[in-house]
Amino acid sequence: MENRDKIDDVYGEIFLALEGKADTLVHFITSFQDNDYILGFIPIKFSKFYNLKTLIINDSYVEYERQLKHLSYQNLEVFQIDFIKTSTLIYIINNSGGNLSKIIVGGCSYNGDEDLIIIRTIHEKCPLIEYLTLTFSSSDENFMEFEKLLNTCQKLKTLILNIDAFLSEGHSIAEKRLLSGEKLSKALIRSAPFNLRRLVFNGINHDYGPRFSFKTLKDFFENWKGRTSLSIFTPDRHYKAKEYDEMISGYLNDGVIKDFSYNLINYFM
Repeated sequence: MENRDKIDDVYGEIFLALEGKADTLVHFITSFQDNDYILGFIPIKFSKFYNLKTLIINDSYVEYERQLKHLSYQNLEVFQIDFIKTSTLIYIINNSGGNLSKIIVGGCSYNGDEDLIIIRTIHEKCPLIEYLTLTFSSSDENFMEFEKLLNTCQKLKTLILNIDAFLSEGHSIAEKRLLSGEKLSKALIRSAPFNLRRLVFNGINHDYGPRFSFKTLKDFFENWKGRTSLSIFTPDRHYKAKEYDEMISGYLNDGVIKDFSYNLINYFM
């Protein structure tokens, strides 16, 4: 108990010192390394840091929702967090001043009713976005809104997708995933911004994510010719099958794609 009190004191002193610099602090990055110390809340008043351009919270065990859902950061450019409720993320984007260039979310509470709202909020409030994590179910309505985002956010370079195919048309999960992959391929072919160069499929619940049939993937690569060489990161080992592997190698050699990787660790490099 004595050690815990000492840790509490150390964190408290650090956060108090930071609050003293609140007027001039523009980058706030926090990551708790002590696994034995799990905070029930962040002992700092985020509302004081109104000049932040960067807010990165790398700890899924810390309670931050109560503060974040009431904040306004008009200068915010980078927002990265391990986990957040979709409703809170929508609030932050709406009150970000239109300067966000990076939104990276490890995971978010999934609520299908908020899919359209989050997609619409991003393409209305984030014209400068370059790096984006996006979660939605693969309904036709959501994909239509997704295409609006692609058409509007012309600076987009990295797109991290967590698409749930479970609610799609089709009888089996396999059919739903293939249909979702076809919808995604067509949306990207029609509307992807020229700057897009990284397509990342989130490893969260990837068993329900979109999957490209051989024909869909080939058509996608054919239609990508003449654009910025694309790097694709996916946890789906389905593409290691011989026919896929040979096709992918061909488009790698042609420069249509720069990378096709199953390692999600370094996709921002």
